[in-house]
Amino acid sequence: MGYNMAENMPTFETRLKRIGKVQKEGIFSADSRRIRTYKLVPFFTFQFVLYLGLSYAGLTGTKIYLFQKMGPKGYSAHLSQLDHGKQSARIAAKLMQPDWFMQFIIDNIQVPQNVL
Repeated sequence: MGYNMAENMPTFETRLKRIGKVQKEGIFSADSRRIRTYKLVPFFTFQFVLYLGLSYAGLTGTKIYLFQKMGPKGYSAHLSQLDHGKQSARIAAKLMQPDWFMQFIIDNIQVPQNVL
């Protein structure tokens, strides 16, 4: 490739076409900037996290309700009865074990005695 302008012209034309195509359809084009919408979190992920949070809140509410109605000794007796049952009852006993969040709510937040 020399310095002759006539020899370089076809390659220059193809490069100009390529640059025009990139500017028209590429990431820096005005059209793509105008219609691009940014999603910070995918909607499915948001739904899944919301589902997990609401399920955990419902489980904790159920545990607090049963703990308040049965008392500490009755609740532990009920859990031990579940622990000696079938496989599904053992899973329920593991889920219904008191955790730190349940204890925090019982200790720091006034739980109404007559919920229903």
